[in-house]
Amino acid sequence: MGREAALTFAREGAMVVGCGLYVDDAEATLAAVRAAGGTMVSMQPCDLTKPADCQALVDFAVHTFGRINVLFNNAAMAYFNWLEDILDEEWDRSRRSEVDLVFYLTRAAWW
Repeated sequence: MGREAALTFAREGAMVVGCGLYVDDAEATLAAVRAAGGTMVSMQPCDLTKPADCQALVDFAVHTFGRINVLFNNAAMAYFNWLEDILDEEWDRSRRSEVDLVFYLTRAAWW
């Protein structure tokens, strides 16, 4: 979904800043956007569950392009288990990967 979003934004003339936890996937997205004639930079590895990585990504975007006009916060990793079976560690991992990373990146871009 992230690669298609990056391609769509670039096709519409956006200067895209991407990131990825997995280097190979992030580099493939970067190559696809550039091959299609789009403008994109990417920071990887980037773990958006870490506030410092979120701030580094925002700093990278602002340093590269001068501003952020749109924040498309698409990162997430869902982990599922039945309510009666989910361990606290599983819930913490889900919360970090679904809620915290949206908050941390939005907060970093807001400032």
